[in-house]
Amino acid sequence: MRCLRLIELTQFKAGNFTVPSSFNMHHNAGAAFDGYSDSPSYLYTFVNGFSLTEKLGLFVEFYGDFHIDEYPHHHFDMGFTYAVKPNLQIDILGGVGLTDVSDNGFVGAGLVWRKLNLR
Repeated sequence: MRCLRLIELTQFKAGNFTVPSSFNMHHNAGAAFDGYSDSPSYLYTFVNGFSLTEKLGLFVEFYGDFHIDEYPHHHFDMGFTYAVKPNLQIDILGGVGLTDVSDNGFVGAGLVWRKLNLR
């Protein structure tokens, strides 16, 4: 018999440290409740970004999640960002899993669009 997912709740603590204008650091930590388990999964990310040019950037990221009853999933990835326009960015990345239960390797691409505040 399948259980219906009644509640899904995620809470994050986000942070941002700014150093020289060409370098930035961000982190997130949180907990997610899936509606099935009594205890949450804990999530985290640490990412460093470097501006190579005005439009091209490089990032390095360490992230993962763990649950009290499971092996942790830790990952490392890095990639490039390219600002097509001030509110449009293209990402390309590759990474590896750092634990036995994580992905062996992966590649990805993304498109980020920031909606401008139109008041």
